Amino acid sequence: MYYGTLGDLITSLEEASQAGRLLHRMKTLSFPSLLIVDEIGYLPISRTGAMLFFQLMSRRYEHASTVLTSNKGFEE
Repeated sequence: MYYGTLGDLITSLEEASQAGRLLHRMKTLSFPSLLIVDEIGYLPISRTGAMLFFQLMSRRYEHASTVLTSNKGFEE
């Protein structure tokens, strides 16, 4: 299991990308059977951050469970 905020997760992906370790970080985050991402929609994210997050979710799709949490309603 891995738990983190969306902001922290995107920061770690962006840092890994800049350091040339994105593939390794993606593999690490794709492995846990459960990924919990908190604070969705709490802070704005960059276009690059959104693309990295989408890539991670695509890797996990149909292979592992992901829980997204937010204190915002769907209309927000």
